[in-house]
Amino acid sequence: MINKVLGRLKKSISIALLHFYPLAGRLATKIEQNPKSYLVFVDCNNSPGAKFIHAAVDMSVSDIVSPTYVPLVVQSFFDQDRAVNYDGHTKPLLSIQVTELVDGVFIAQGDNIKISRPPVLERWCPEGNNGPLLTLPFSHQDEFITRLETPHVLE
Repeated sequence: MINKVLGRLKKSISIALLHFYPLAGRLATKIEQNPKSYLVFVDCNNSPGAKFIHAAVDMSVSDIVSPTYVPLVVQSFFDQDRAVNYDGHTKPLLSIQVTELVDGVFIAQGDNIKISRPPVLERWCPEGNNGPLLTLPFSHQDEFITRLETPHVLE
């Protein structure tokens, strides 16, 4: 049964990526010194693509949903746990993880929001503009990326 579900999911993701192919790319950076600029773009050619993971855990659905606090193991169900948008340079822009439980399946989807919401950007940045709308004064990603510590999950 699970093999049939996995096969159908993989096929449907492949079809969806035909329309949303940037999600199979990776972020790349181009830094210019004169004029100073820091350009982040999607490289669809030099990328291993979207990621599909099948995992299994010896737990039931009730083991996950019954406790008052979310079990710590649930973090492992998400391939992109604690990722920030800039991580798209080294992590997939789209990641699907299917975790097989004893009596069910948990499907997690993680994507880079900067890439997965292109219709908004198409309206916001019309075709034919000459260069970036705004040049920000950054020369290194550490100047604009902050990773927040998540609160400890109680079991």
